[in-house]
Amino acid sequence: MGVKQIPTHIFLAYLESLGLVFIRNKGTSHHQYDFPDGHPHGKLSRPLSVWTKEKEIPITHIHTNLKTIDPVNGKKNFEVWLNNYRLGKKK
Repeated sequence: MGVKQIPTHIFLAYLESLGLVFIRNKGTSHHQYDFPDGHPHGKLSRPLSVWTKEKEIPITHIHTNLKTIDPVNGKKNFEVWLNNYRLGKKK
């Protein structure tokens, strides 16, 4: 992934596409996300923490969250989704 950061709204759209939901605030700048009860993937090992107050999220922060979602294919799945998202936006 050759980018340094991603707009926050795009990363949140990705989380939503996976079925993750907002569960609580952690302080004023972080929102936490997890799969809802009964989701086929079950709960994550730890909730994802996303800096929603910022306009863009650093790629290292995204990579950490992607490893929590899927340690093996998280980054690859996000890259595929991001390419499709960007293609859809250009139409």
